[in-house]
Amino acid sequence: MKLILKEKILSILDSFNVYDENDDIYFKVKGKVALTHKTAIYDAKGREVGMVKEKIIDILPTFNLYKDGKKVGECKKKLTLIRPKFDIDFNGWEIKGNWLEWDYSIVDKNGKDVAVISKKIIRLTDTYVIDVKREEDALDALEADHDYLTAGGVFPEHLIKNYIARKRQECFEMSKIPNPAEFDRYFNL
Repeated sequence: MKLILKEKILSILDSFNVYDENDDIYFKVKGKVALTHKTAIYDAKGREVGMVKEKIIDILPTFNLYKDGKKVGECKKKLTLIRPKFDIDFNGWEIKGNWLEWDYSIVDKNGKDVAVISKKIIRLTDTYVIDVKREEDALDALEADHDYLTAGGVFPEHLIKNYIARKRQECFEMSKIPNPAEFDRYFNL
């Protein structure tokens, strides 16, 4: 799944949109006036889905991640000499960047890419492409945070667990099937 993050031309407070591969708005991100850097994330229909707030007192930049007003995670810059690195307190993930701070990889605790973020050069505004590598990572995120689905009895817990198990099985089965590029490379003699 690819998402394209495009900063607005005359944005004062770090406002930008995130588009899907069909160039439809997926998220709207709006900076807010506060003592620190504060950013709200909205879905395409304008409903707030998250908030990012920078901590006021910290040696290195630290950002708290919120959902429905509750802290769900933290992203903290690590002290490094050349390559910027950030720790995310979710699944042992880490963000690694190049020395220009234009391209980043989100890697899991085994060093495998979860997502790759790359800056598009020679654009009117800052534009990044976010390439989420595996559907399983989306399932990990759903498994770790689905309270909003069970609140008020909308979805029972067992239904979500069964859905995740079924999707994991589908991912496993699909991983055994050659994709068109593999088929062309190995079977098209």
